[in-house]
Amino acid sequence: MGLFGSKKSDTQAAPFGSPPVERAMALQQQGFDPQQSVEALQRDGYNTAQSIDALNQATPQVGPEPYPQTMQEAPPAYQQQGNQYGYADVEQVAESVAQEKFDSLNKDVQKLKEDVAVMGAKLEQFSQMTTDLKDDVKNLHQALIGKIGDYDKTLLDVGTDIKAMEKVFTKMLPELTSNIQELDRITSRVKGK
Repeated sequence: MGLFGSKKSDTQAAPFGSPPVERAMALQQQGFDPQQSVEALQRDGYNTAQSIDALNQATPQVGPEPYPQTMQEAPPAYQQQGNQYGYADVEQVAESVAQEKFDSLNKDVQKLKEDVAVMGAKLEQFSQMTTDLKDDVKNLHQALIGKIGDYDKTLLDVGTDIKAMEKVFTKMLPELTSNIQELDRITSRVKGK
């Protein structure tokens, strides 16, 4: 079992196979402490959980596990292959895991903030477009009412002119008819001669 009771806590796949036990053994033989080993494995492209798992597998299991299940179960220190694994080592590894998770969460929160800002800008743009469209429709409506008023006035003026012409024709028509009859009589006499 690895640190905190699980073999794998991350879903990220290792670039060179899982876990890098041989590399962890080599680091221990070079005198790296657990924190330095985890950091070296992370630089090689492994995530924290894979690094801790490899370190656990690289340490021969003589007696209790090199990393305890919980902090309450941990005795002051463990003696494994000449290295001491104690609370400080577990705390460093836990801080490394927590920092990795915090960084990942921080990136997700930052992306969410950016997405919210973009959506806010788009919403503001949409709101402005709606306001502009509303103003355009209002202006068009007023222009149409103005044109209809102009046409109405023009039709009233034409109607008034037609009525005036009707009155004129009504007054002139009897006289015009009489003149045409007189002209017809004169034309008939001239033709008759």
